Amino acid sequence: MRLPRWKLSPLLWGAPFYLLLLFVLWPVIQGAETFFLRDAFNAHLPLKAAQAHALSDGRMPLVAPELGGGQPLAGNPNAVPFYPDNLLYLLLPLLGAFNLHFWLHWLLAPWGVYWLAREWGLSRSAAWGAGVFYATGGFFASLLNFYNLVAGAALAPVLAAALLAYSSLAYSSLADSSAATSGLALSGSDAKSRRRWIFAALAGSWALLLVAGDPATAVVALGLAVGGVLLRRGREALRLRIWGAPVVALAGGTLLAAPQIIEFLRILPLSYRGHRGFSESGQVVGSLHPGQLLEWLLPFLYGRPDRMREGAFWGYELYGGDPPIFFTLYPGLLVLALVVLALLPRLRRKKEAGTEGPEASVAPEGWRPCRRAGLIFVGAGFFLALGGFNPLWGLLQSLPGAGLLRYPVKLWLPAAVGLVLLAGVGLQRVLDEPKGAGRQLRHWLLALAAGYAGLWLLLSFAPPAAAWVRAAVPRAFGDVFVDNERLRWAGLALLTTVALVVMVVAVSALRRRPMVGGALLLAVHVATQLFFLGPARATDEAAYYRQPPPLLEQLPPEAPVLHGSADALFGRYDLRRGRYPDASAQWIERRIFRDLYPVAGVLHHRRYELNLSPEGLGSFFSRVAQDAVRRSSDEERLRLLSAWGVQRLLTHRPLEVGAAAPVLAVQQGFGGELRVHAVPGATDEVFFVAEVRTAADMGSVVGLLVSPSFDPTRTAIVAGAGVDSEAIPSSAEDGGSSPSSSSRSRLGSVEILRREAEQLEVRVSSPEGGAVVWQRAWLPLYRATVDGREQTVEVANLHRMAVRVPAGEHVVRIATDRRPLALGTGLSALGLLWVAGWAWWLGKGAEQGSGGKGDDPSEASGSVSDGPSEDARIAAP
Repeated sequence: MRLPRWKLSPLLWGAPFYLLLLFVLWPVIQGAETFFLRDAFNAHLPLKAAQAHALSDGRMPLVAPELGGGQPLAGNPNAVPFYPDNLLYLLLPLLGAFNLHFWLHWLLAPWGVYWLAREWGLSRSAAWGAGVFYATGGFFASLLNFYNLVAGAALAPVLAAALLAYSSLAYSSLADSSAATSGLALSGSDAKSRRRWIFAALAGSWALLLVAGDPATAVVALGLAVGGVLLRRGREALRLRIWGAPVVALAGGTLLAAPQIIEFLRILPLSYRGHRGFSESGQVVGSLHPGQLLEWLLPFLYGRPDRMREGAFWGYELYGGDPPIFFTLYPGLLVLALVVLALLPRLRRKKEAGTEGPEASVAPEGWRPCRRAGLIFVGAGFFLALGGFNPLWGLLQSLPGAGLLRYPVKLWLPAAVGLVLLAGVGLQRVLDEPKGAGRQLRHWLLALAAGYAGLWLLLSFAPPAAAWVRAAVPRAFGDVFVDNERLRWAGLALLTTVALVVMVVAVSALRRRPMVGGALLLAVHVATQLFFLGPARATDEAAYYRQPPPLLEQLPPEAPVLHGSADALFGRYDLRRGRYPDASAQWIERRIFRDLYPVAGVLHHRRYELNLSPEGLGSFFSRVAQDAVRRSSDEERLRLLSAWGVQRLLTHRPLEVGAAAPVLAVQQGFGGELRVHAVPGATDEVFFVAEVRTAADMGSVVGLLVSPSFDPTRTAIVAGAGVDSEAIPSSAEDGGSSPSSSSRSRLGSVEILRREAEQLEVRVSSPEGGAVVWQRAWLPLYRATVDGREQTVEVANLHRMAVRVPAGEHVVRIATDRRPLALGTGLSALGLLWVAGWAWWLGKGAEQGSGGKGDDPSEASGSVSDGPSEDARIAAP
């Protein structure tokens, strides 16, 4: 029995993407492999591990004791602490839940763009093609290294589509019923259900974007959505009644995300980013250099992120001297060809029977609004992503809050969406006119194939090719590396030629079997993109990272640890210079775990000091402490660690002469050695000091702490009004200034009554008073009481917590203030009721407003025509 074409089409068009993607992802899905590149493991996995540990203990963590002595967790959006899939950490192993966040959003990514393209008037086939182009492009592949960005990229098109769809419903209501008193009413039996679900999708997608991990992505997504409505509706978008329900939905979504917003605002003012922002040069590093667009011709033109010798990344000059934020933005040559086709004037239609394609019922003007929107989105994305290379960037930097943006290239999102919308328009034209536009696309692909074949011959056999590649690659890379690059480029050119020839065959099949030809074209595109962009989603065996590192037993679970090579605290150490079995970057990550860098120790419940997240949302005072360690000698560093209660120190080199720290164990491997030191004289986690001194500024605090005469078990140093870290001395002689005030008393005693992850309760007995010091990173989240009365939590010894206690016996309690979290949870519950109530009311409004036109399907379609009805122009594929 032969199924009708409309039943076969979803299978033909959807199966290639999901079958090929599942084939690639299956080892990750079943838990045998894991994503590991860069930020995925070294920045985000420790945050998720700390949260998973807390959730398994039955608590929602505000801080992570394992990270930097207790850094913010709930308030750090990069930790993605409130995203719904965090519940999976209660059901799945850590790496299984961690990787699921990536591949689940990858599987869902095409659907948001599909919906958005449909709202812009493309047919189902062309819209699905646009969704596939988005999910298989270099932009989305690069996001597989960012736990905090991948969900936002998948959700942003959903928000834009939902807002555009609801504006169409409201505009239809205003256009069809002059008696309407609200922009929310629309007649028709299907309008009630459609309005409710679009309203819920708008509120839900906005709430998810707010908790997805990156506030900048949420703001850009909202701009994309609002801009889409303004472009589509024109002057009609200025009618306030059209915006009533969307504003209500966005308000409900904001309430749903209230816990994240409240906790973020609590930590931002005294985080490093909030206190100091980022320098102009730091923003230029994260900008899009125009030269990076050459990578659109050959993927990973400037080297691969999954290699560390031959084939490794070398284009640092184009990326501000650092590795790129996004490993690749390669969209695929088919996408670029379809974009060019979309921008050309409309081809003349032939009138003979049989010349029109399967999408012939789509009016030839139907793709024009989509083309206009795609062009504007691409232009806006380029403008913002250029960052420091944008002539107007200085003006943009003067806007409020712009100094908090570290990486302008992350604003590439509108351009990524715009490109695939344009490619969808090009695909629409091919489906409309397989003998016209299809023939032109085939000719372009053949021309590209000939060009890449010529490039392959040139790179493989032309004598000057080696000199040309040598001129492009920096001199720091040797001739062997350069010759490997020449051969790598030649291989990419040859494989691209083969892929283009197969695409030509698929386009040729469009004339006779459009659905089969279109499905084959998408399948070839997906296969080539997954192959070419494989280095951006590199994986490694998950079993290796589940094993305890050999030296883990040398780090007691309650002993604070500092890794001297992490963040260059004891000098820079280049892991790439080790001896490895091959050039794969997985060996660097394996060594990171073997050498017990923070990401490895945190997975096994060890507590590390000064390992701050790179986004700058850790405590400002902890960053000052980091700088103090970097600028000191080894002997002074040991005094600082002792004062802060650090008990174990890991180094890749011997300590300097004069710095005495017993070596407990030495590990050989990968051409180097790792030493585990016991820090002499390390203070307890909780202790009482009889003397509290107030220093003039942070530099004076450091000077006192590194002084040989300073005894951290008897004295605590607190800073005065100045909290600027500009003047941190590099040696003890710079910090010998006398304190401006002090209080002295005889020693007292401390009895620990209760000690948990986020609270401490002790009984203090002292003849003349003093202070209780808790060796945790100071955060504005903590509140203290002495015998039930509020007491200030002071910043002691540069970045620790201290509470002053009067003479006598007292009970001191220090704990995170969870009242704002409770308030946020209550607001989130209110937001849920808000969204549900408004969705019900909107449905009732549709029910009551239905009239004689209620069964007209064109009125319930959710699209407004620019001439004929858009739904009448859209045929089933």
